Amino acid sequence: MNPKIERYLNGLFAGVPRSREARDLREELLGNMQARYRDYLAEGRSESEAYGLTVASMGDLDAMLAQVMPDETFRRESQAYRRRRARNTCIAIALYFVGVCVLIASGMTEDERIHIKALIALLAFGAAGTILLVYTHMSTPDEFKTTWEDEDDRWDREIQRTPGGEHFKMWMSIYWSVVTAGYLLASFLTMAWQVTWIVWPLAAILSSILRVIFLLRHEK
Repeated sequence: MNPKIERYLNGLFAGVPRSREARDLREELLGNMQARYRDYLAEGRSESEAYGLTVASMGDLDAMLAQVMPDETFRRESQAYRRRRARNTCIAIALYFVGVCVLIASGMTEDERIHIKALIALLAFGAAGTILLVYTHMSTPDEFKTTWEDEDDRWDREIQRTPGGEHFKMWMSIYWSVVTAGYLLASFLTMAWQVTWIVWPLAAILSSILRVIFLLRHEK
């Protein structure tokens, strides 16, 4: 199996929603291209020559892709899901903010019982916000997510098409796991929840910087 063919199809289907029809078409094209690639190799062609001939033999695929592109009904549904995501994200952020405000306000008294109640309230608000975000993400069909052209999605697609992108995404997953563990450890050791939350915006800024550096290094 030639990984170049995989990358070629990934680029070809980058802007296509991940509907069942699109997945079936991609799998069909992948199978046909891999079969033709093996046939060219069996004829004695080099790997680069076999790849070039395989891509050329597929001809213009625009007509096939047009059949799986979204129609007006799909676009309306996509916008409805996108508005729901924006609304729920705002609600979740508000819940986080209220939880932090409650904890900060509890610092105005020396009553330990109030401090404990404020901490419980912070965790409850945080859990509610997180559950809302997770539910929103999990209940949104994948084919709609690919039509949302926000900056993070665009970067993710660029990284996906970049050599070494999978390894970079793996390390970023580890990065966020370390950030989360460090935040919880520092917060519980110091009980300064009103201060340690700053870890999240700083971590997000650093994450964006690392993505830009990765893409710029690849361009060079």
